[in-house]
Amino acid sequence: MAFKFRPQIRIPRSLLGRMLLLTLLAILLAQTLSSAIWLSQLRTTQLEGLVTSARSLAYSMNATVTYLRSLPLAYRPMVLDQMRSMGGTRFFVSLNDKPLEMPVLQPTQRKKAVLSAVDQVLRQSLGADVDMTVQFVSPRDLRIFNAGMRLEELPRSWAHFALTLEPVNPPVLVTQIQMAPGEWLYIASLLPEPYTSLEEEGLPAVQLWFIALSSIFLLLFIGL
Repeated sequence: MAFKFRPQIRIPRSLLGRMLLLTLLAILLAQTLSSAIWLSQLRTTQLEGLVTSARSLAYSMNATVTYLRSLPLAYRPMVLDQMRSMGGTRFFVSLNDKPLEMPVLQPTQRKKAVLSAVDQVLRQSLGADVDMTVQFVSPRDLRIFNAGMRLEELPRSWAHFALTLEPVNPPVLVTQIQMAPGEWLYIASLLPEPYTSLEEEGLPAVQLWFIALSSIFLLLFIGL
């Protein structure tokens, strides 16, 4: 004869215990709903701040492009070499014969928002018909110069200050713009803090601990 084990849920016998159990369930439900609403609003606010930072970054890129366009063709490589020898700038900038091909990171909502904002700002300033690519690349897959050099192959003073944030290693925003036939401007940069990682955050640990401790306290109080 087979016996089936059926787990039993202990329900408090006293009226006070049952009221406390219902209170616990109500608190957990309220905490869950309020946390979900708060997290949704937080992510919306963060996305708006991310887009604003991306647009600001794009305006800085546009200033760099405008400055280099104002220089004679023969002076552009020399100016870039001087900038790198002095420790670089907010961006890593180079001139290449063609756009460099690199594996692109998988798109997410935040990545798409940044790429769209940067593309929109640059096209408004440089013209809608400008030949340009904007993409996110992993630091491991980043290629620099016509030879396709890796980031670790360069002197640290040239690009590491602008393109690394150890130990996080966030994605690199790479923008390539055609300046003239056979001349492509390469601009690589990290997003400013606190948007470097582009990852969505969950509930803070403090709030999770509060929910857990309050639940444990009520369970002990009603004797479950």
